[in-house]
Amino acid sequence: MSLYTLLLSSAAMLFLIVYAQFAPSVRGVEVATVSDALNARWGQTERTLREGTRLATKTDPLWLREGLVTLSFDNGSRVVLEGPAQFEILTGDQIHLNYGRLYAAVPTQAIGFIVSTANSKIIDLGTEFGVKAGVDGQTEVHVMRGRTMLISGAGKHSKTQHELK
Repeated sequence: MSLYTLLLSSAAMLFLIVYAQFAPSVRGVEVATVSDALNARWGQTERTLREGTRLATKTDPLWLREGLVTLSFDNGSRVVLEGPAQFEILTGDQIHLNYGRLYAAVPTQAIGFIVSTANSKIIDLGTEFGVKAGVDGQTEVHVMRGRTMLISGAGKHSKTQHELK
């Protein structure tokens, strides 16, 4: 009986190891498209993002070394990133800017689009705005039209919120 248990356990362990090696990795949902690029050079040598490339959630951060890239989200939001910039698409209406410059134009149907940085969260209230996130955690927000809600503070620090016009 113990020999039978040993063989069955070994077979189960072998199956798990093989499955882990060859199973497709978990990938997020595609929520945006690279709609335009100007002199864009990416930090990832194995992956070049060109016009028409679909971008998904749950991926490693993307590093734009230089140039400009326009992302068109499926909800109608349009984001222009200027390199150098590192960012991640978190959801269909949220992007995290680790550092760099970003300009967002959010139509009425996509109100609530969020740009997060290390120490802040900018929530769109129907507008066009720019965000500059420094490597040191400093964040600048410039509202060109409309309004945004800025929530500053990270982690256990007290958070403050301001409506920017």
